[in-house]
Amino acid sequence: MIHLLGIVLSGLAKKPNFLVKNCFQFSHLVYLNSLIKNIFCLDLGAFRKP
Repeated sequence: MIHLLGIVLSGLAKKPNFLVKNCFQFSHLVYLNSLIKNIFCLDLGAFRKP
């Protein structure tokens, strides 16, 4: 477990924008989902209700 954490941290050190890029892509998807839902009354399913 500690070894895996070390690999993740070294990967983040090499690519510091990796986490930021993933977060941005997700927030962009959520934004597009809400935009399409408002305009076309559709739901892409970014947030599925249980």
